[in-house]
Amino acid sequence: MRQLHKKTIYFILCLMMVISTFMMAGCKLPGVFNEEKTEEKIDPGIGAVWIYVPGNKCVEKKKDAYQLRQPESLSKSVEEILSEEKGSICFNVKSYNLEENNKLVLNSETTEKSTKDMVLLSKAALVKTLGQLTDIGEIQITILNQDGALIDENTYTAESFYYY
Repeated sequence: MRQLHKKTIYFILCLMMVISTFMMAGCKLPGVFNEEKTEEKIDPGIGAVWIYVPGNKCVEKKKDAYQLRQPESLSKSVEEILSEEKGSICFNVKSYNLEENNKLVLNSETTEKSTKDMVLLSKAALVKTLGQLTDIGEIQITILNQDGALIDENTYTAESFYYY
C-alpha cells in the first residue's frame, strides 16, 4: 500500500513538471498564452507602412507605422519612404525610376563606412519597406562605391528578404 502511494505521488509530480514545462514554453510563443501578435498579422492601416531599419544582425521594424502623406501617389510615397529611411541605411539613393512594368529602379552610392553585412541589411530593410506599396512589383537596387565602381546590382521582390 505504501509502495502504491509513493508511485502515485511520483507520477503526479512528474506530470506537474511536464505540464509546467509546456506552459512556460508556450508563454514565450507569440499568440499562444499571451496577446502578443506577430508582425505578419498586424496591418499598419490604410495609407501607412511599416518602416524597417537595419539592426545588428537582422532587420528591425520601427515601433509605429508611418502614415504616408499622399498614399494615392506612388512616386510621392516612394520619395517619403526614401526620405524616412535616409539616416538608417548605409547607402544613399541618388535617384529612382518607376518603370511601366511596376519595377522600381534605385541608383545608389555607398557611404565610407559600409560593410557587406551593412549593405545586405540595408537592402533588406529598404525592400521590406518599399515592398509594402501595392503598385510595386520588383525593386532593382544598383549600388556603386564612391569611385563609381559597381558593387552590387540585383532585383528583388517584397518576399526576397522574408527571413531577415
